[in-house]
Amino acid sequence: MEKEMVGYCAICQKPIYCNGGFLEGNIGDDKVLRCLACTNEDEVCF
Repeated sequence: MEKEMVGYCAICQKPIYCNGGFLEGNIGDDKVLRCLACTNEDEVCF
């Protein structure tokens, strides 16, 4: 499977990859790209 970089996390600036069709991060309702770690931290804040 090929891993392709799609962008950087808006919070920690970590590169986010698409791995075999699976995005290793999340795009929220605000259209902001976040890595999985920052997405989980954000859910705790709400």
